[in-house]
Amino acid sequence: MVRRRLGGSGAARGVVNRKRVRRVMAEHGLLVPQRRIPRGEHTGRIETSRSDEVWATDLTKIATREGCLWLVGVIDCHDRDLIGHRYGTSADTTLCLGALHDAVWERFPDALDDLTDLAPQLSHDWGSQFTSRRYADELSTLGVRSRPTMIGSPEQNEIIERFFGSMKDEEVWTTEYETRAEAIEAINAWIADYRTERPHQSLGYLSPAEYRAAAPGPTCATQAA
Repeated sequence: MVRRRLGGSGAARGVVNRKRVRRVMAEHGLLVPQRRIPRGEHTGRIETSRSDEVWATDLTKIATREGCLWLVGVIDCHDRDLIGHRYGTSADTTLCLGALHDAVWERFPDALDDLTDLAPQLSHDWGSQFTSRRYADELSTLGVRSRPTMIGSPEQNEIIERFFGSMKDEEVWTTEYETRAEAIEAINAWIADYRTERPHQSLGYLSPAEYRAAAPGPTCATQAA
């Protein structure tokens, strides 16, 4: 049927107009609907005046002789502290939610009402884990607002990407891990040092822990993401 509808002198020569093909396929229900992904509703620049205003999350893969290991992290874009992270063998939504819950527990262990009042934004890319209905529903339940990066601009999640880059440069790519457990132990040690000892220019050359201790109230910082 489709071949007959495409008939004509052009078809006889093996040349068929693309618009005609699309129209005939649409008439026979042969086109797959295209999923439209909206662009982010922000300028792309992360500007913060306090901790727990904007968080960012992403995941990365780590190689071991035992098999690959996935790490999901959540970082505070103001004070640069890694406030939640989880390891797993599968990069699924459950793993990403685990890191998010760790971040919530780290910052609001006994005050979920404060989390709702502050309503932090969570910057993330368009990975299926972070755009899934399950993840979106949990963000809504917690009172955390989704802040997806704009299409074609992965650099807008630069703060968490930079964290992973430093971790790999200084720890992961300098070591061959025999097992996942060995990798987790080594990376956890690096993260502990990062949180308590690593100075940041944007924090006045303080570590995240020192910055939080010295400036518990609202402060001002701006970071392009």
